[in-house]
Amino acid sequence: MLVFSLCLNFHSAGAQEDRCSSFIQAALASIPAACTTLGSDEACYAHDPVEVEFQNGVSGVNFSQAGDVAAADAIRTLSVNGIDPASQQWGVVVARVAESTLVLLGQVEWNNDIQTRPAAFSVSANGSINIRSGPTTESDVVAGLRAGQTVTAVGRLEDSSWLNIILPDSTSDTGWVSAQLVTAEGEIESLDVIDPDAPRIGPMQAFHFHSGIGDAPCTDVPGGILIQSPDDSMVRATVA
Repeated sequence: MLVFSLCLNFHSAGAQEDRCSSFIQAALASIPAACTTLGSDEACYAHDPVEVEFQNGVSGVNFSQAGDVAAADAIRTLSVNGIDPASQQWGVVVARVAESTLVLLGQVEWNNDIQTRPAAFSVSANGSINIRSGPTTESDVVAGLRAGQTVTAVGRLEDSSWLNIILPDSTSDTGWVSAQLVTAEGEIESLDVIDPDAPRIGPMQAFHFHSGIGDAPCTDVPGGILIQSPDDSMVRATVA
C-alpha cells in the first residue's frame, strides 16, 4: 500500500499536550460511519469546522455538518481549520477518489483543478447490447446492457458515434457503447469529448492545496493531506 503524506508538526508543552492528545483521540473516534463507507468520487465532512465552495450551477447539496457526503465533482474548494481543543475544533475531511483515499487534516485549503462539472445524462439501451473497453467493435466486451436498462453517459467521441458511460453497478468505472444503440435523454453534443487513448483525469484527481504553519497549539498534530493508494497506482506531486 502506498501512503503519500505532506504534513506539518506543531509543538507545545505540558498540560496543553495532554489536552490536545485527548481531544485528537476523541475527534478521530467520533468521525461518522458515513466517512468510512464512501463510494468512489465522494467527499465526507468528518469533523468541524469545514467550509465548502461548490462548482458553478451546483445547489441543494448539504455539506455543513459531520456525516454529510457530497459528490467530488460538485466541489470547487474545501477549507478545514487547525486544531483548537478549547472550542472542540479540528477540521477533517475524508474523500474517496477512484481507488485512493484522501484525508485532509488541520489548517488546509484544497482546490479542485477540475473547475467544471461535466455534463452527464441517462441513456437507455435499445436492445441487449455490449459495453466495450474502447470505442470500436474490436474492443473487449466489459459488460452488457439489457433492453431498456439505463446508465449515465459522461463523454463522447468527437464525432459522437460512441458514448462513454458509467458501468452498471459502478460509480466511476466507464466503458463505451455505440450511440446508435441507445436512446439519450440529453443532447449528445453537450458531453465532453474524450480521447480514448489519453489518461482521463476525474473529479479530485488533479488538485492543489496549501497548509498553515505555526498557529496550532499541539505537538505532533498533522496539518496537511494524506493520500493512501493501491500498490500499482502513482501519485505525482509538485511542491511549490
